[in-house]
Amino acid sequence: MKCDFCGRSIEVGTDYIYVDSTGKPIHFCSSKCEKNLLKLKRKQQYVRWTEQYRKEKAIRTKTSAAPAKPEKKEAKAEEHKPKHEAGEKHKEEHKPAHKTEHKPEKKAHGEKPKAKKEEKGK
Repeated sequence: MKCDFCGRSIEVGTDYIYVDSTGKPIHFCSSKCEKNLLKLKRKQQYVRWTEQYRKEKAIRTKTSAAPAKPEKKEAKAEEHKPKHEAGEKHKEEHKPAHKTEHKPEKKAHGEKPKAKKEEKGK
């Protein structure tokens, strides 16, 4: 027999049985499962430690892991390209020149950096 909430197998004679108002018996493996379903009114598919949640998650991960069709993406990328090469050459001509960064001069191995002197007024 299996728990109706978490799906674990239950040893004979150790289960909790709750009879619904419709007369349907619900079997629980522990008071934890009983409280989650009846008192807290949680659904099995949203509680991480249940078998139902694991099944739902396996389905979700299989569908999200499927690779998208690259053919459609390439077709969209080609639509945005200019129709003639003159447009591409025009863009290349107007690229800004690389700026050279000013680097401070390197000091000799034994020199200490010069300290700035501040005057203290009294």
